[in-house]
Amino acid sequence: MPGGATTASSTSTLFRYFGRNERSESGKFGYTYVVAKAKALDTGIVLRKIRAKTHGGKMFRKSFLTGLLLLGLAGVTIPAAQGSIVFTLNQSATFGSGPFGTVTIDQTSNNLATVTETLASGVNWAGTGAGEALEFNFLNDPALIITIAPANTANFSVGVVPPAPTASPYGTYDYFIHCTTCSGGTGPTGTLTFTVALASNANFNISSFEVLSTLPPGSTPAYVASDICFQASTGACTSNVAATSFVNNNPTVPEPVTSGLVGTGLISLFFLRRRVRG
Repeated sequence: MPGGATTASSTSTLFRYFGRNERSESGKFGYTYVVAKAKALDTGIVLRKIRAKTHGGKMFRKSFLTGLLLLGLAGVTIPAAQGSIVFTLNQSATFGSGPFGTVTIDQTSNNLATVTETLASGVNWAGTGAGEALEFNFLNDPALIITIAPANTANFSVGVVPPAPTASPYGTYDYFIHCTTCSGGTGPTGTLTFTVALASNANFNISSFEVLSTLPPGSTPAYVASDICFQASTGACTSNVAATSFVNNNPTVPEPVTSGLVGTGLISLFFLRRRVRG
């Protein structure tokens, strides 16, 4: 497209160069544009508009290197992929080893986490009074804003503390979700989802959920616990199940696309300085 620039939607980082560098009838040069569009940016950004005053490939190379520099430096603004923690509910004093379900915590943003408890097939939440639908801790026991997903509000509510909830034999926790429709061994199945944020709206890392329960009461510390009915049980179907370990998928290194863009920017700066001095 002569004399102008356009941008195109993309799910990956892209670079486009449009422009002209030809003499018109009036003897003036046209315009050269460098356009960059990076992942997670809503619109293209015209990084530089240069009136060409030289001939040959020198102006193009200079413009191209300038664009790479700015695009590379812009890479630091691209958010890194968020991490997750997975707790497997595989401990039970009644049913032996599971798994009976999982509790996954995803870092939705710097100040928000999404918690999803998914029960295994043949398992439902129970209401025995000896536990709750989900009990968990958070580092330093701060004030939290817990919001249950609309699909779950008919069966669950946010627990009010104090008193602190217990889950025999796994000790005491600081926070819990209560099943409002559970009674004895009957209750809903499937998935429970809610979000967690600090009341102060401060940033946090999901490793803050990696806190064991407090003993006594109980004899086995665990990270999360849930009161369930294991339908395949030949005796009483209800018991608390818990997770005593976890898998942390929280990234600790820069995202490849960010590192690559920053590297490209630094390299471009080096070559651009050499050409300017030349």
